[in-house]
Amino acid sequence: MFEATSTRILKAVFVTLFLGAALFVVAMNLFDPARAERLAMLERDHARMGTLIERAARDTARLEQELEALQTGLDGWHETARREDGMILDGEVIFHFPAD
Repeated sequence: MFEATSTRILKAVFVTLFLGAALFVVAMNLFDPARAERLAMLERDHARMGTLIERAARDTARLEQELEALQTGLDGWHETARREDGMILDGEVIFHFPAD
């Protein structure tokens, strides 16, 4: 089928208006002055998150080493029980010396 010339012109105008509006929105976002501020804020947040991730990785490695020590020997369990719960082994005697 064929289209009337006015219909083709109307479609072309709508497509042109749509593309023009899209280009206008893109251009406004690219040249927005607040864009640089947002980018700087995102870079600061990225650096802060990187620091937090590194700290968490160090803590995780330390805790994994401590867990390994606790799992492989009784000395780790005994030391933890003494330090955190005040427990002693059978036959051990605790001496308390008065402070001067």
